[in-house]
Amino acid sequence: MGNKIIKTYDSIYDDRGNRKRNLLYLVANLEGIDSNGDFMYYSIGTSNITSKESIIFIVDHNIREQMEGIRLGFEEGRPVLREKEGFTFKTLEEQETPEERQIRLLEEQIAALKASMGIK
Repeated sequence: MGNKIIKTYDSIYDDRGNRKRNLLYLVANLEGIDSNGDFMYYSIGTSNITSKESIIFIVDHNIREQMEGIRLGFEEGRPVLREKEGFTFKTLEEQETPEERQIRLLEEQIAALKASMGIK
């Protein structure tokens, strides 16, 4: 059905209410999306406040540099982010150095261990 769907998240917070590292809100004003699904007006950041009718996605922080290659699409009636034709979206893992990946995995293990011990 076309180009790859870009991963989004259900929540910017983990099970303990802590903000997940490397996740941001993509707030797309509906008036700023053209008939092809291209984004003309949007914001990316830690706030999802908007005064206009908008679609809000929770995304990896690396989407910021790749917005020109992403468009709005629909899958089973739900809005999704898709790669544009000829563009390959690079996931956070694909952009990390081996050292950054190791640090991220260790931080995730520490957070899981703290959660299992009841430490916030």
